[in-house]
Amino acid sequence: MAVHFIPNLGGYDVMGSQWFYLALLDFVAAIFILLNKSDYKAGARRIFSDRFTHLYMALVLLAGLSIFAAINKTEMLVCYVRLVTTVVAFLNLSVLLNNRVHLFGLIAQVVSMVLLLESLYALYTFFQGISSVKLDTLILSLKSNTGNKNIFAASLVVKVPFALYCIYTQKISGRILNLAALFLGILSIFIVNARSSYVGLLLVAGIYIAFCLLSFRKDKRKELLLYRAAYLLLPLLIALFCANMILTSAQSFQDEKGGYGTVTERLGTIGLTNDASNYRFALWRHAIDYSKHHPLMGCGFGNWKLASIPYEKEYIDDLNVPAHSHNDFLETTAELGLAGGMLLLALFVVLIVYTVRTLRSNADNHVKLAAVFSLLALAGYFVDAALNFPGERPVMQVFFALITALNVTAFNKSRESAASGQAQAVETSQDTNAIPPSTSYALFTMLAMLPVINLTFLTYQSLRAQLVVLPDLDNEALTLPLNQVSHIFPSIPNLTSTGQPIDAIVGRYFYENKQYEQAIQLFDKGSKANPYIFYSDFMKADVYYVRNQVDSAYKYATIAYYNRPRAKTYYQTLIAVCAKKKDTAAINKAFFTYTRYRRLQPFGWNMYLMGTLNVLQKGTKELLSMADSALRLFPQDPDLLVRRQEIINSMGIPTNGFQVPPNLQSTYQQLQAAGKDAFGRNDFNNAALYFVKAASISSEDYSNNENAAISYFNMKEYAKSIVYFDKVIESKKASDGKSEFFKGAALINLGKKAEGCALLQAAKAKGYQAAEAIIRSNCG
Repeated sequence: MAVHFIPNLGGYDVMGSQWFYLALLDFVAAIFILLNKSDYKAGARRIFSDRFTHLYMALVLLAGLSIFAAINKTEMLVCYVRLVTTVVAFLNLSVLLNNRVHLFGLIAQVVSMVLLLESLYALYTFFQGISSVKLDTLILSLKSNTGNKNIFAASLVVKVPFALYCIYTQKISGRILNLAALFLGILSIFIVNARSSYVGLLLVAGIYIAFCLLSFRKDKRKELLLYRAAYLLLPLLIALFCANMILTSAQSFQDEKGGYGTVTERLGTIGLTNDASNYRFALWRHAIDYSKHHPLMGCGFGNWKLASIPYEKEYIDDLNVPAHSHNDFLETTAELGLAGGMLLLALFVVLIVYTVRTLRSNADNHVKLAAVFSLLALAGYFVDAALNFPGERPVMQVFFALITALNVTAFNKSRESAASGQAQAVETSQDTNAIPPSTSYALFTMLAMLPVINLTFLTYQSLRAQLVVLPDLDNEALTLPLNQVSHIFPSIPNLTSTGQPIDAIVGRYFYENKQYEQAIQLFDKGSKANPYIFYSDFMKADVYYVRNQVDSAYKYATIAYYNRPRAKTYYQTLIAVCAKKKDTAAINKAFFTYTRYRRLQPFGWNMYLMGTLNVLQKGTKELLSMADSALRLFPQDPDLLVRRQEIINSMGIPTNGFQVPPNLQSTYQQLQAAGKDAFGRNDFNNAALYFVKAASISSEDYSNNENAAISYFNMKEYAKSIVYFDKVIESKKASDGKSEFFKGAALINLGKKAEGCALLQAAKAKGYQAAEAIIRSNCG
C-alpha cells in the first residue's frame, strides 16, 4: 500500500519512482520467501498449478516474444519489466497468502484506512482552493501521487469494496470508522468528476446488491437484506447529495462555467458518441483497425504509443502523442495480436468462474466473502481497464496483483475444503512431482528481478532528466548548457514519457551550439526510436536551413510537416524554408493544408502573410485581400493587424528606393533578406543584428531601425527597442504610426502607462489600426 504515498522524487512522472519501488519490493519479498521456505513450500507449488497463473504466464511469454515485432525494442523492454513486476507481485502475494484467507479482514482494514487518508487529503485540497482557484484547475489537481485525477478516482473505486467488506463483517464500533471511510471515499470520487469512476462505482454497487439478494434467497431475512443494502446505498446517496451541493457552491465562485460541474451534470454527459466519450471511440476504432491488419502479432508490447501516431496525425495538434487507446484489452490486442487480447480478457473470465465456484463450494463463509469482495474490487478495475489504461500505472497494478491473489487464494481454499480423501491425496502427489519448491521459486525470482530493477532504475533516472530538460524546450533559445544535457540521460529508455525521441532532443542542443554533424547523427538515431513523430526531420530542416542548403531543408521540412499537418512549429519551419526558396506555390499549399485542420487560429494566417511578403518584398492587392480575410476571422489579433499594415506600407514602394553606395548594395540586400528570414523563424536576436547592420549602411531607410526595434520588442527587451523606435520617430520619415504604436506598448510593459498611452493615441491618429484595441484594453 505504500506505493500510494511515494511522490515523484524529482521525476517528470510519478510512476518512475513507484515502479522502481515495486521492483525492489518484489525482490525483498522473494528473499523473505527464501528465508522462510518451509512455510511457503505448499504455496509455491499450488500457485504454479493454478489455471489463472498459467494464463497469466502465457500472456507474459507472448509479451516477451513481441520484441521481435516491436517498432521500438527498447521501449518494449521498458514496458515489459513493468508487466514482469506486476506478475511477480501476484506470485509473491499468492505464495504468502496461501492458506491464509483469514488475513483478508486485516488487509481490507488497511486498504480502508488508506481510502480514508487519501479521501481526507483530496477533500482538504479541494476546500482549500474552492474560493480562489478555477474549478477545472482545482479538480485536475486532485490526483494525489497517482499521475492524474482519473487514475486517482479509479484507485479509490477499487478500494471501496474493502471498506464495504469491513462494514459487512465487523461490529458496530468498527462499522462506524469504515462507514466514514466509505462515505468520504465515495464523496471524493464524485467530486473528482471522473466519469469512468462513476461507471465503475455503479457496477460495484450493482454486483454488491445482487450478492445481497442472493444471500437473502438463502437466509430469507428481510431486515438483514435491508441492513446490508443500506451499508452501501445510504453512503452513496448521501455522498451524491453532498457532492452536488459542494460542487454547486464551488461553481458560484467561478466567473465562467468550465468543463466540470455537479455529479448529475457529469452523468448527463455520458453517452455513446465520440464527443461524449472524450474521443475514446475514435481511439478504439484505431486500435481495432490496427489489430485487423496485424492479427497474429501487433506492434510489440508497450509500442501502441508509436503505432497509433499515424492514425492521429489529422486529429491531434502539434507533437502530442496518443499514448494509449483508453482500453487495455484493445491496446493489448493491437500490441500482441488477437491471442494477447484474448489472454488478458480470459484472466477476468477465470476469476469470475473462480468466484462462482467458491460460492457454490462447502468453504467457510469468510472464504466466500473474500472471493465476493475481491471480485467487487476487480469489477472496479475492469471498468477502468475498459475505459482508461491502468496497466501502465503502479498504483493500479499493485491492486490488480492483490485482488487477483486474494481471489485465487480463496478459490484454492474452497477447493481444499471440497476435496476429500484419496482424490486430494492424488492431486497433492501430482502437484509435488510437477511444481518446483519455494526455494527454486525464490531464487529464480531474485535472479529475474535483477535486470528488472536495473531497467526501472534507469527509467526513473531518465524521468528525473526529463523534468530538467523538457521544460527548457519551450524556450526559443535553449537555456541549459550542452555539456549538461549531453550526459544527463541514461542509455535506456530512448523515448520520453510523452513519446518524443530523446536522442533528437539532445541533438537540438548540439544544433543550437552549431555542432551540426553531431546533431544530424543524433537526429538519425531519434528517427529510429520514433519514426512517426518526424521531430528529427523537422530539426534536420533547421540544420540545413542555417547551412544554406535550401533543397535539403525543403525536403525535410516537407516530410515533417505533411506527416504532422497540425504541428505549428513544423508549419512555421516549412514557411520559412519556402520563403528562402522563393516558392510561393509551396507556401500556398502549406497554408491551405494548415488551415484545413486549424482554421480557427490566427497563427496559420500570420505565417502565410509573413512568408509571402518576404518572398514578394512588397504588398499586393491579393495579399492585402488575404490579410483582410484573416482579420474578418480574428479582428483583434495584433500580429495580423501588424501584417496588414506592413503590406499597406510596402505596396508600390520599390525595395531599392533608398540611396545605398553601389559597392554595398549586394551586402545591404543580403542583410535585409537575412534579417527577414531570421525574423520569420522567430530568431529575433539575429534578426535585430542583421537589421542594425543594414541601418548602418543606409540611414535613409527607416525600416531597418524599425525592424530591429520590433525584433528587440519581441524578445521583451523593451528598453533597447525604444532606442531604435526613437530613431524612426526622430527621422520623421514614417507616417504610418507603427513605431509610435510599438514604443507605446513597450512603455506600458515597462510600467510607464501614461507615456505609453500618449504614444498609442498618436499612432491611432496616424491611422495605425492595431492601436485602437490596445488603447481599449490598457488606457481606460
